[in-house]
Amino acid sequence: MHGFAQNKNTALLVIGDLIAYFFSLILTLGIRYGEIPTRSLVTAHTASFLILIPLFIIACFSAGLYDKRTALFRGNATGLIWRVQIVNALIGVIFFYFAPVAIAPKANLFIYFIVSTALLFLWRTIMYPVVSTSRRQPAILIGIGDDINDLHAEINSGRRYGVVFRELIAPQASAGATAAAIADAVARTDAALIVADLRNPT
Repeated sequence: MHGFAQNKNTALLVIGDLIAYFFSLILTLGIRYGEIPTRSLVTAHTASFLILIPLFIIACFSAGLYDKRTALFRGNATGLIWRVQIVNALIGVIFFYFAPVAIAPKANLFIYFIVSTALLFLWRTIMYPVVSTSRRQPAILIGIGDDINDLHAEINSGRRYGVVFRELIAPQASAGATAAAIADAVARTDAALIVADLRNPT
């Protein structure tokens, strides 16, 4: 069941990214030429971007933008988006400056990556949490102290995170006792994720 939900979320993220990348092309042409782009103008650029956009998605996969942790903690995607867009910009430069294409998109490419980065942030941080219909994934938090309590309160305070802590477990006197407590909690909550404070000596 968790695997199905994760596959559904991944598919939703990929579809959203594809739409963001393609719509960015239309916005870029509108900004570049100061008018609503004509069908012929869009068509002239679409052929090249039908090659580029799948490469951009592959770069997103390689960067980990569709990993479970990134999907659950959406704030993790912020730095990844910046890095993958830099890589995608390099891909675009290499493609347009060395491939035999009929357009010379120096300004277009610059505008495109500004627009697409903005749309990816909008999609990932605002729209995806709204359109995602999956329940927040149950998790268990292991640790003790003010930082752990603050993390528990922050994650459980709203739906901007894809996870909710069902139990907070304090480390036990022995590793075996802690493991038993975790196993019991997983059985009760069907937790999909375990978050532990590895700095705790117990």
